[in-house]
Amino acid sequence: PDIVFDAVGIERTFTQALNLVKIGGKVDVIGLGFGDLTTSPILNIPCKEINVIGILRYANVFPQAIRLVASKKLPLVKLITHRLDFSELVKGMEMIAKGEKDAVKVMIKVR
Repeated sequence: PDIVFDAVGIERTFTQALNLVKIGGKVDVIGLGFGDLTTSPILNIPCKEINVIGILRYANVFPQAIRLVASKKLPLVKLITHRLDFSELVKGMEMIAKGEKDAVKVMIKVR
């Protein structure tokens, strides 16, 4: 695939992401796991010309976010712009990857 999302952030999933992504692809690490990455195929990054992006939110903003949600001043329900069945997972990922303007939050229904 062009883009692989690692939502777990442990060695096993990071290794899978580096192995799965196509040459010139992108790996978004949005999970923060535990432990060190010691045996990941790190050479895949330059050899396959992979772009690795790390995304993290800090604990110090959680209290403010919780207060905002609790105040109901933010129309959070409107942020979910698409609700897709699990069978449409690829479609949802493509919407996000292409940066479609109306795809703010794509929710995949697992059940």
